[in-house]
Amino acid sequence: KDSKSLLNKYKSSIFYKLTIPVVFLVTVIVFANLFSKWKTLKGYTEEVAKIRVDNVSKQLFNEIEATSREALTVATIITEMPSVQRAYSLYTQTNNIDTATDVIERNLSSIMNKVKATNGSGIRLHFHLPPAISFYRFWDKTGGDDLSFYRKMILQISQDHKPIRGIEVGKSGFMVRGIAPVIHFRNGYLGSVEAAFPLGDIFKKVINTETENYAFYISKDYLKIASKIEKRISSLDKNNKKTGEFVLYQESDGFSSESILKEDFIIDNETIQSTKKYGGLINTMVPVFDFNNNVIGLVAIQIDVSESNSEAESMMFKYMILGLVVLILVLVLLSFLIRNVIAKPMTNLSEKIRIISTGKLIDEIEHNSKDEMGVIYDAFNDMLKRMKMSTQFADEIGSGNLNVELQDFSKDDALSLSLIQMRNNLIEAEKLEAKRKLEEEKRNWLNNGLTQFSDIMRKNSSDFTVLSEHIITKLVEYLGVNQGGVFVIDDTDNQNITLELLSAVAYNRKKFLQKTIKIGEGLVGTCAIEKETIYIKEVPKNYINITSGLGDSAPRSILIVPLMIEDAVYGVIELASFKEIEDYQIEFVEKLGESIASTLSSSKVNEQTKLLLEQSQQQSEELAAQEEEMRQNLEEMQATQEESSRREADLIKRIEKLEKENKE
Repeated sequence: KDSKSLLNKYKSSIFYKLTIPVVFLVTVIVFANLFSKWKTLKGYTEEVAKIRVDNVSKQLFNEIEATSREALTVATIITEMPSVQRAYSLYTQTNNIDTATDVIERNLSSIMNKVKATNGSGIRLHFHLPPAISFYRFWDKTGGDDLSFYRKMILQISQDHKPIRGIEVGKSGFMVRGIAPVIHFRNGYLGSVEAAFPLGDIFKKVINTETENYAFYISKDYLKIASKIEKRISSLDKNNKKTGEFVLYQESDGFSSESILKEDFIIDNETIQSTKKYGGLINTMVPVFDFNNNVIGLVAIQIDVSESNSEAESMMFKYMILGLVVLILVLVLLSFLIRNVIAKPMTNLSEKIRIISTGKLIDEIEHNSKDEMGVIYDAFNDMLKRMKMSTQFADEIGSGNLNVELQDFSKDDALSLSLIQMRNNLIEAEKLEAKRKLEEEKRNWLNNGLTQFSDIMRKNSSDFTVLSEHIITKLVEYLGVNQGGVFVIDDTDNQNITLELLSAVAYNRKKFLQKTIKIGEGLVGTCAIEKETIYIKEVPKNYINITSGLGDSAPRSILIVPLMIEDAVYGVIELASFKEIEDYQIEFVEKLGESIASTLSSSKVNEQTKLLLEQSQQQSEELAAQEEEMRQNLEEMQATQEESSRREADLIKRIEKLEKENKE
């Protein structure tokens, strides 16, 4: 059990946890480095080979380009020679090839010897007649045959009369050609001169067969052009089945054609060169283009890297032996350093941290370390210092001291920032509480005031003059202003509506003033017509003076509020003060103005109702009197009618009596 406990303790120690990963990591690094070295050496040889192939392919195309320019230069120089011009003119006049070509032979033999000495014996001169007739082959002294079947370059220059250069196949094989037109100043286009170099000579010149090999594959389409090509192909026919549309035309002695596969061949004009590895061989297939930029063949450049790979493996073994020795030394040194530089100081530090984790604050750690452990000790001591400062800060806040400041804290110190935020939140809470109390006091003040003034209006609603005196007296006192007045609309004359000063108070004393203001006149008249509160802090000069025991003084602020309800103005309250009037006081006066306006409205309605009632009663009495008079008149008329009826009856009786007497 003791052994197992010690083993578990050792496994849980920082020395074990650091040593095992470090040993594993160093081992992996060493072997990875060795493997990387091997891959690098092996890859280096292959990369060097690829670079060599790329350089060879670039040199090859540069040499083809330079050779074609050289061929065109030679052809151009020859076309401008008087003897060549004379030979073509002679043929035009006589139509005799032998006579004309004899001029060329005599005059160019010495020049061609110099050209061959300079550029090599492979250069060939060929003179053409339009459109594509062989005029004279300088190298074999032949001519007269038709070339239009396969010599597209000659046909093209015969059409556009412009110099042309590039690779084209002929009876003798693939040649790098330069063709220049023969232009006579009188006779115009007479033909062309061609200088050509064998393409195979360029391969031999550029490619060093001691370090790399090459093979030239051509398209089968060109087999029918030249018999010499067919003879060459027949001797190399063993590889033609592999290469599909391409056949082997030329190869160096050390070239291994077995590494060339059918899929390595390019038949797309857009495809660039490709490089592949086959065993210890690196093959690069480089397309060759003719003068019309068509692929006519492929150059396979081959480099053998098997010997270089063997050297890399041998060097790798030496690296492995050296790496193992270095690994053992490094592991021993690392174990010593980890135990004495890291494990022991970390154990001491972990014990200090364990004590702090219990909530106990300890003294700072004294040390002389200048390395990373010294940085850790300094950070630990800084943490202790901040913890002590934060504890003192929290104690001050707990005791109610919210003005305490926490010094020397970092913007990334979460604990200090949280304590400061807590302090700020408490300060903000106090401010909010004070603001809430102030708002509540204002609200209570407003509600109490409205209640008091409602009571005043309820008790004095029968007489508005008395009511206005009580209201303005109480309002000046309640607001703490110095002077106030109540103006009431007088609309008895619709043509001349005015505001009458009904009651005024200054320093809590009633002022017996009489003042009439027209609607729209002054601030009071403006307030009545615009139906909006006017509050000014810059009082106009000589607008109003407040008289006190100390003399006359201009007020600091003026408040004018319309007595308005449902957009109808019944009057105006004007207040003047030596101090500014607060917003909540203005709001109170506006609400009070609505109540006063409501009272005024009710009073006016009552007065109108009383007046209408009195008018109605008077009209009723007058109507009753008229009815009594009419009744008496009716009675008199009835009596008169009865008297008339009685007289009429007597008269009738008399008449009847008279008539009776007359009859008798």
